[in-house]
Amino acid sequence: MTPRTSGFDRDLRLIRRRAWLFIPFFILGILVAIFYSRVSGKTNAIGTIGIQTVVHEVFTGGDRGFRTFEADQMTRDPVFKKEVIDAIGDPNFDYARFGIALSTVSIGDGVSSGTETVAIQDTNPALAQKYRNAWVNVFIKEFTSADGLFRITATNQRKAVVDQAEKNFADDFAKLTALAKAEGVTAPLDQIAQPSRDRSVTQGLNTQQADLLTQLAEVQAAEATIAAGANAATASALAANVLQTAVTGDPAAALKAKETTLTAAIATISAQRTAMSDGSFSPEFQSLLDNVRQESTVKDAAYQNYNDGKAAAVSVRTDVAPVYTQSGGRGSSLLGRVAIVLVITIVFGLIAIYAWEWLGQVRDGTEDSEPAPTKV
Repeated sequence: MTPRTSGFDRDLRLIRRRAWLFIPFFILGILVAIFYSRVSGKTNAIGTIGIQTVVHEVFTGGDRGFRTFEADQMTRDPVFKKEVIDAIGDPNFDYARFGIALSTVSIGDGVSSGTETVAIQDTNPALAQKYRNAWVNVFIKEFTSADGLFRITATNQRKAVVDQAEKNFADDFAKLTALAKAEGVTAPLDQIAQPSRDRSVTQGLNTQQADLLTQLAEVQAAEATIAAGANAATASALAANVLQTAVTGDPAAALKAKETTLTAAIATISAQRTAMSDGSFSPEFQSLLDNVRQESTVKDAAYQNYNDGKAAAVSVRTDVAPVYTQSGGRGSSLLGRVAIVLVITIVFGLIAIYAWEWLGQVRDGTEDSEPAPTKV
């Protein structure tokens, strides 16, 4: 090389003269990039979401359905899956490619926390990140929104329990009605089918019977007094006081008529009470009746839980803290393959050019293979 030539100009001329040496290393770089992309593995994109739920107004069992367990279960809901696929934009995407796991940190009365992790692999790092981000974004939206799937699912599940309990009660009550007609049961089914504490008709009959028995005792006491020899004036006054009306005829006859009426009324009420008592029913009817009473209790409890759940859905606070990471597969991306080709082509090409030039000088025994400039 000529000493008078600047180093930069000399290098440029050298590179231009030996540029063909880049070609084999360019081909080598392509081969290496292809090989490396196949052995470097897939990109594993991971989203780690710290989740916490706090129910401020905790009713009896009101936080059930609003814990980390249910947040994890939400990710398996068909509605959630469809929303993720729609966010990805590929209707043929296989949702099963996602690896989803919940790690519970703590569960308490009204408070729960944990870590929801999602991971997905792809040979294209950009696609792996896209899939992961779509899933995480949908999860955050549905978990934290007031009308999100997390809250809706909890209330819908309780509503489903209510509907089933209502249906069970209605179906068996219809069977009870048919059986009552077949066996001639005259008791009001809507009353006897209620739990015992709500059977107001029976309680009313007991009160009426007690009142009639009291009146009958007063009439019989007046009859005994008159029969013991009371004078006419005393007998009339006593009968009028007991019957609460003026007595113009025979006081004893008036009292006897009242006694007959009271006895008949007591007998009628007693028959009604007997007809409504469990002991008067056949074993089959009693078994079905007990089942209907229990279903009525279950139905009431289901409605209580449903209303508690609706209130808890308003009260619950949901917090998230997402962290994004990824590993592997860098050489499988287009940018990674291009970088491999460029590095091998340029680095090894330059080494070959300078090595070729140096070997040429050593072989010729000269400092520069170019002729020395002519002095003027």
